[in-house]
Amino acid sequence: MTSAPVEEGLYTFLSDETKRDRRSLLIASVAAVAVGGAGIVPTQIGALGIAFSEEDRASLLWVIAGIVGYLLLGFLLHSVLDLLRWIAAYRRDTETLEAKLRAGDGDMQAVQQQLERLEKLKSWSVGLFLFAVYEFGIPLALGVFALIVVLGHAGV
Repeated sequence: MTSAPVEEGLYTFLSDETKRDRRSLLIASVAAVAVGGAGIVPTQIGALGIAFSEEDRASLLWVIAGIVGYLLLGFLLHSVLDLLRWIAAYRRDTETLEAKLRAGDGDMQAVQQQLERLEKLKSWSVGLFLFAVYEFGIPLALGVFALIVVLGHAGV
């Protein structure tokens, strides 16, 4: 009998789209902190022959804040959807295995083992919490911090 979908996706339950959102958010946030925190706002882009006035540089910071805010919102929404999908899959898998166990359908020992593995997830609360902090908390915190730094430097 194969593993339940929740078991297979325990440590990789983020969709590819959410992972891309997270990576983009982290990159944009680090760049925003570098620009806003260190005050590295360009006065000109020589290759393009563009010069920025003080007002233009403040506008550039607003654009950067908008990009980070957009990526932050996208990551947050996709993360919540992935979490809801994961919870639904966990419940569905647990109910399916319990129904098979009650009906005596299939290899009872394998069904019981899978059900026990799914039930163990409940006891992994510390590990799952740390995993959630790594997967969700750090990118969200960095995104919010980047917004605060950039908007603070823009004079908000």
